[in-house]
This record gives sequence, structure tokens and C-alpha cells, in this order.
Amino acid sequence: MKVCLRISAEKTKVMQIYLQGTSDRPSHCCGGQNIDDVDRFTYLGSVLTYDGDAEAEVNCRVGKAASVFQRMRPIWTSSSISSSTKHGCTVQLWYLL
Repeated sequence: MKVCLRISAEKTKVMQIYLQGTSDRPSHCCGGQNIDDVDRFTYLGSVLTYDGDAEAEVNCRVGKAASVFQRMRPIWTSSSISSSTKHGCTVQLWYLL
């Protein structure tokens, strides 16, 4: 049984982790076509960067959390919803984030 894998050079990107102080970026090709080299990408919701810095990931997570809490503002300012229900929503949000 023969199994083949076809790689699309147009859809494929490469990111390499570099040591500090090095800037060599060897080119990669697939089927005679160059593959783009990127400095960062998102994989399973996490932001990965070529230098391994976590700042981009932290900023992304803080932005997502701020967005969720901003959308919850009408619930927190509502006087028709009890404090215990509001507290339960907050605990569940922190658990999900």
C-alpha cells in the first residue's frame, strides 16, 4: 500500500526559532516554489513568535479577556440581576479564560 502526501507551497508557511544574535534565515522550497518565512503565527489559539517571546501571547490573552468582560458590562450594571448570579458568571468566565 502506497500513501502519498501532497504539500501546497502556497498554503505552507515556515517559522524558525532563532538564537539571540543570529539572523540567518535559510530559504525553504517545496516542489521548486519558495515557502514563506513568518515571524509569528497562531496555533490552537496560542500566538507563537520566532524569538520565543511570550509578550505577544500575553497581549492576545489580555485582549480576549478584556473583550469578554466588556460584553458582560450590561449584566454587571443591571439592577434586575442578583449579585449572586453576577458572581457566578464572573467565576465561570475566569474558569474559561
